[in-house]
Amino acid sequence: MTKWKQYLYIGSPVYSYILNTLFLLYAALLPFSNAFDTHTGPYLILLFWILEGNFSNKLSRLLSNKALTLLSVFFAITALSLLWSSDTHKGYKELEYYFVIFSLLITVSSSIKKEFIKPAVYIFLTSMFISEIYSYGIFFGIFTPKGASPYNPSPPYIHHLRYSIFLAVTSIILLAKSLDNRENRAMRIFETLFFISTTANLFINGGRTGQLAFVIALVILLIYRFGFSLKTIVSAISLISVIFVLAYKFSPVFHDRANLALSDIQKIVQNHNLHNSWGERIAMTIVASNMISKHPIVGEGIGDAMHSYKELIYTPQLQQYAFTEHVPHVHNQYLQIAIQSGTVAMLVFILFLIFLWKTKCHDRMDQAILHSVIAIFIFGFFTDVLLRNYVAGLFGFTVAILLVKCCDKGIGH
Repeated sequence: MTKWKQYLYIGSPVYSYILNTLFLLYAALLPFSNAFDTHTGPYLILLFWILEGNFSNKLSRLLSNKALTLLSVFFAITALSLLWSSDTHKGYKELEYYFVIFSLLITVSSSIKKEFIKPAVYIFLTSMFISEIYSYGIFFGIFTPKGASPYNPSPPYIHHLRYSIFLAVTSIILLAKSLDNRENRAMRIFETLFFISTTANLFINGGRTGQLAFVIALVILLIYRFGFSLKTIVSAISLISVIFVLAYKFSPVFHDRANLALSDIQKIVQNHNLHNSWGERIAMTIVASNMISKHPIVGEGIGDAMHSYKELIYTPQLQQYAFTEHVPHVHNQYLQIAIQSGTVAMLVFILFLIFLWKTKCHDRMDQAILHSVIAIFIFGFFTDVLLRNYVAGLFGFTVAILLVKCCDKGIGH
């Protein structure tokens, strides 16, 4: 026992090794286990981060980084909104998603060792490869799990919208690596094939948010790689057109959802009919805006936001939007934050994203991947509340890994 005690003091290198191994485990389970990614992993990682010690160096690094400082302020404001929430159980559940991001960005940025960064990226890509085999197996009828079908072959344990974000992020990372001349030739060929299969999977699945976010990220990545020129723009438009035409022709779910989107837009413009997917988002934006006007600074409280939403839609002014009663959130991450914790929290969160974007990378391709991946989330936040199951972990872990990889001394340096 005495022998073990000499290794298990706070600040022992043993804890640092365990912590970095946990990062790798987190990358491996990221596409598969919401229980670990959201409800167990972040707490274990934070525990060993504390046991690792070296607090003065960690605190100095975190305080010198504006993005991490803003993230800490955002999390503090959001946590404080529990004080004016009557439903604290719901509040803690919602707060947990933000805690995932906070804990991962704080710990990864200050504790991951350089030799673990590349394995973490490849482990995540390997897990996505396995996930895609399962998805294609569903698409071709090889696997028939309950809750999935060839029409929408997302793994049944993850919602197709969230899976589309995973696929979009994976596609962008793979394309960037395949375009990097410094990569091994054989590896670049494999990554190109993997990119094609991942992009195809993105469009045979549902999840228009991921598909549109991917297009935006693709343009950013190509401009970084080949420069901003007419040739690059034409090439990007041509590539996107080919992807959409092939998807429309060969993917039943994309074909139907594209037609449905056009039909929904037509109903909204011509008939002012909001009883559809796109119209529902407009209706929720109107109701959320009314909520913000009532409590602009502190919001409704993270636990009470959706309770207040459902009460407000039955007022005479907004009763026409009562068809949105059963939604779990307002389908916009920025508005969701504003109704939960106020516009101050929302503005701090936006500033956090801005400073993430402003991070300067030493390598142009690293900068391209970083901006492309962040763009996926920034766009996605306009169309859905992505920081929930699975995707909160994806955001926290991949952004932290990419930022650390970007800079020699960690994010923001």
